[in-house]
Amino acid sequence: YVEALEQLESLYREAEAPLDLARTLELRAGVLHGPARAALLDESSVHYARSDESAHALETAVAAAEVLPTAERLLVVAKLHADAGQLEDAAHARLRASALVEGQDRAAMMLEAADGLAAAGRHDEAMETWASVHAGAPDVLPALDFAKRLADRRLTLDVTPEALAWLASEGNDP
Repeated sequence: YVEALEQLESLYREAEAPLDLARTLELRAGVLHGPARAALLDESSVHYARSDESAHALETAVAAAEVLPTAERLLVVAKLHADAGQLEDAAHARLRASALVEGQDRAAMMLEAADGLAAAGRHDEAMETWASVHAGAPDVLPALDFAKRLADRRLTLDVTPEALAWLASEGNDP
């Protein structure tokens, strides 16, 4: 079975038949585990996308990320969700990706995810994520930008007098 799939893969590559190649790669991935499975699912997703089979491209990209989650894979999943108009799912994939990176990249991914959550109507979750970005990386989301994001969406944030004092002492003017 595996040998037959490998031969089909070779034929479909030579024939430049991306849909048939995508299906064959997905079948080959079904008999593998770990990184090899994830790599074949990644490639299958690319070929499904080239064949305008966006649902299958998303499905195989999600499967690859489930096998071996990496920031890069999850960002592909986020893009495919966004392309399909699934803004909330795209934002959640971006948040998962952000958990796998450090520093400014993490904050930037979280910020983009929060904006996506807001666009999807998930304002509470967006506000929590913006607050987390602001608290962890105020240089990425300064207080004024944070306030603007809230105001643009007509969201308010109640701050206790103690919190205001802390913000003032830390140099973050609310």
